[in-house]
Formats: sequence, C-alpha cells, structure tokens
Amino acid sequence: KGVGPYTVLLINGEQGSAKSTGSKYLRSLLDPVHKAPARRLQRDEYELAIAAQQNALLVFDNVSSLPQWLSDAIASLATGSGFAVRTLYSQDDETVYGTARPVCFNGIPDFAESSDLLDRAIKLTLPPIPDDQRKSEDELEPQFEAARPKLLGALLDAASAGLKNYATMKFRSE
Repeated sequence: KGVGPYTVLLINGEQGSAKSTGSKYLRSLLDPVHKAPARRLQRDEYELAIAAQQNALLVFDNVSSLPQWLSDAIASLATGSGFAVRTLYSQDDETVYGTARPVCFNGIPDFAESSDLLDRAIKLTLPPIPDDQRKSEDELEPQFEAARPKLLGALLDAASAGLKNYATMKFRSE
C-alpha cells in the first residue's frame, strides 16, 4: 500500500542516451511483475488513478511536455492525495482512489516546468552514448540479468542506510 511521500524521477537527455532503456530496467527492479515496463502519458486523472492502483511504480516514456493538470496530479500522487469520482451507475455514491506512488518520466526536452512538481523531483540529465559504445538490447539484457541481484542489493542498501540515518540527515534545497 503506497503511503508516500515519494520522489518523482525526471530523466532527460539527447536521443541515444538510454533514457527509455534505463527507465525500463529501473521499473523491472522495483516493479517486475507488470507487462508494460513503460507507458505513454495518461489522458485524464481517472486513468492516472487507475494506473496508480495497479502499479508499484509508474514509468512514462518519451515525454515531450507535461500539461499543468498532469503536473498537479503527479505532484499529488507523489504525496498521496486522493482522487474521487462519482461511482458508475449511481447518483449519490463516490469512488475514492487514494494512494501514493513513485513516478518516473523520461524524454528528450526539459519537460517539467511546474514548481510544485519540481519541488518533489530529482532531475537526471543523461549524456549521449557514443556510437562505438552502444549495445543492442539483446546484448544488454543478459548483462543486466547477471547484475540484477547486485543492483537490487545496492538499492536496498541505500534505502536501509537512508532509514538508519534519517533522524540525523540534513536536507537542503537548491
């Protein structure tokens, strides 16, 4: 059950910087069950709420811009605000979707502009991979699978260290 708050990960960079591949591998480490490792942006808040109910991590691929409503909805999703709609086939009933989820976006431009979202975000800009260092996904997949246990262990070690030192950590904002 997602209680949050969570950070939103914004990955951008030029074409050929492995934004999509990296996002998919991150998703497979943290939420390996889902069939679609990355998806297109949702069309409305209702679809976003449904997606949040069904996924431990939402990964949005090839984002070029974020409409203000989506920026606001993602900021709320990161902190755990609810979303309510009238229950289908009723006049007076309401269905509430309330959860918090971590979210990852990737895209070429610097697509996030809303200060509310940026306050909850970590931005990564990936450099392009030179042509002579590129690997196909068929080449990369077995290497990733071999490294998966160590990568997951490193993520869990980092989370454990963060929890252990949380009381003494000093946070700063830019």
